[in-house]
Amino acid sequence: MNGPDQGFGKCRRLRRKSEIDAVFASSSKVSSGGMAIRYAVREPGCSRVAIITGKRWGNAVERNRLRRIAREVFRKWHSPEAYSVDVVVSQYRSFKNVPGSQVARVIGELLGMIRKQQ
Repeated sequence: MNGPDQGFGKCRRLRRKSEIDAVFASSSKVSSGGMAIRYAVREPGCSRVAIITGKRWGNAVERNRLRRIAREVFRKWHSPEAYSVDVVVSQYRSFKNVPGSQVARVIGELLGMIRKQQ
């Protein structure tokens, strides 16, 4: 018995540079604890995410760890029914030695702030 689909399909991702640039051009920003999320409200549909990690974050293993954590938190987060958002997650301080649970908590708090602002 399989449960509901828990995947992270293409409709949930910002895939083109032009889509990400559009979020930066017309976005609001929430930040806390070394992470920043830019988001733009869009027409109803599914909410989408892009995770930006720079070289200063660490090596490829550490950058991919952040991406996996952010995708999982976003997958479990449900945006309010009335609107959909495009979200770009980026860091401005290193979380290199921070446990994954704390990184997930910070991302979850930021997504909660988006929900409260709408």
